[in-house]
Amino acid sequence: INKIIPVITDNITVSTDIFNKKIPRFNKIIKIASEQSQRVFLPKLEKIINFKTFFSLYKKEDTIIAYEKAKTPIKMLLRNNISNTSVLNLFIGCEGGFSAFEVKLLEENNFNLVSISDNILRAETAVITGLSSIAYELS
Repeated sequence: INKIIPVITDNITVSTDIFNKKIPRFNKIIKIASEQSQRVFLPKLEKIINFKTFFSLYKKEDTIIAYEKAKTPIKMLLRNNISNTSVLNLFIGCEGGFSAFEVKLLEENNFNLVSISDNILRAETAVITGLSSIAYELS
């Protein structure tokens, strides 16, 4: 993980003001977790961006969107389409999931929507599951 980018989606429940107040705490957690796992580099917590900005910053070919109703399992996508990329973005929605509008926008722009579990996961668990799947398939 090189960076963590918070994205404002339709169903987000935390205000940006509250999130911004927690940035020092998040950076402390990132530092402690990185030290514990003996990482050489700290992931950078980026500034919050909105959902539409996301489209202009990230290429669909290098981005995996975890979506609970997706038909394609993450392992199939990783094995068949993305194994040669040096950069990979994993996009996990908030606790409320993506809105119908956001899913439609992602599908219309041909982003890779994948299933990371047969179960609906909490946002925190989805991140761990998605990253573990990527690490397993690409290492």
